[in-house]
Amino acid sequence: MNELEKAAEEYVRELFAGNSDGHGLEHTLRVYRLAMKIADAEPCDRQTVGLAALLHDADDHKLFHTQNNANARAFLNRHGVDPAAQDRICEAIQSVSFSQNRGKRPESPEGRIVQDADRLDAIGAVGIARTFAFGGGHGRTPEQSLSHFEEKLLLLKDLMNTETGRSMATERHAFMENFLKQWERETEADGIQERLDEDVLIRPMNESDARAFTDAELAQGWHADIEKYLTRLRDQASGKCVSLTAEYQGTPAGYINVYLQGLSGPFAGKGWPEIVDFGVLEKYRRRGIGTKLMDAAEQIAARAADTVWLGVGLHSGYGSAQRMYIRRGYIPDGSGVWYGDHPCEPYSSCENDDDLVLFFSKKLR
Repeated sequence: MNELEKAAEEYVRELFAGNSDGHGLEHTLRVYRLAMKIADAEPCDRQTVGLAALLHDADDHKLFHTQNNANARAFLNRHGVDPAAQDRICEAIQSVSFSQNRGKRPESPEGRIVQDADRLDAIGAVGIARTFAFGGGHGRTPEQSLSHFEEKLLLLKDLMNTETGRSMATERHAFMENFLKQWERETEADGIQERLDEDVLIRPMNESDARAFTDAELAQGWHADIEKYLTRLRDQASGKCVSLTAEYQGTPAGYINVYLQGLSGPFAGKGWPEIVDFGVLEKYRRRGIGTKLMDAAEQIAARAADTVWLGVGLHSGYGSAQRMYIRRGYIPDGSGVWYGDHPCEPYSSCENDDDLVLFFSKKLR
C-alpha cells in the first residue's frame, strides 16, 4: 500500500467502526487484496484500482444515504486527488453493486477488476459467512438467508469479467455447492428440509421445467410456447431475473419470475422489481402453491427495493390472481388500463385479451 491507500484504509476503518454484517473493514481489505492480485494480470491503472477497492462500500446504498459517492469524494478531495482521477475512481466504484448493475459489464478495466474482486468476496467460505452475518443482522433466519445463494451467489461465477477472476471463482463456487449439498443432507436427516406445506418445494427453474410446463399448459387447453420459458432461463443466466418453479410431490406445478428492473409499464425506470408471468397449473390449484410462490418472489424483490409491482390481466382467466393480489395488499397505480405496453385513452376500444392489464404495486418494507 502507498501512503494514500493507507489513509484510505484508516478512513474506511472509521467509517465502518462497529459494523458486523459483512461490509466492514475486513471485507474492504479482502477486496483490495483480491483486486490488486487481479490487477497484476490485467492492463490497468493500479492507483485507480486500489482506491476504488478501498472505497467501494463507502457509499453503499444498503448502508448510507449519500449521493454521487459523497463519502468517497470527501476523502479524495481532502487528499488532493484531482477531479478527473476522482471520476475514474468513482466510475469503478459505481460498477460494483450487483443489484444496480445486472446485465451490465463495466466499461473500464478498473471497474471490471474491482467488480470481480467484490464478487469473489461474496462467494466461497467467506461469502457463506458473510451471507449469514448479513441475514442475522437484518432479522433473517438461516433458512431465509439460503435464498440468497440462488438469487445471487451461485450466479457470480459465470459473471466474472477477467480470466483471473474466473479462475478464482471456480474453486469458491464449488465450495458453495458442496456446502448446500451438506446442508440438504443434514436438514433432510432431521426432517426439516426446506419444503413447504403439502409437499411443495420452491426451487430455481431449469430447462426441463420449460418442456414440462409447456406440455401441461397445452394439455389443459392454454396457449403455450416453450420459448417463453427459455427466455426466462436466459434472462436468469444473465442476471436479469430470478425464475422459480414450485414442485408438488416432485412434479413442476407452478412458476413465477422476478425481474430486478422492470422494463415497461407505469413503474419502469423507478428501480423497483417486477413480478412477471406467475401461474399455477389448474390441477394443482387450491393447495397454497400460488401463495408460496408469491412469498418467495416478494422476499427476492425486498432485497432489491422497498416496493414491488406487477400487471394482471382483466379477463376471467386472471380472476384468482386478481383476488390474490388484493388480499396481499397490492393497490392499483392509478394510470388506468394498459394495452400492449401503452395506457388506454378514455373511451378507446381494446380487446380483452392477455395484453389488457392493470398495474399494481405493494410496499414491502
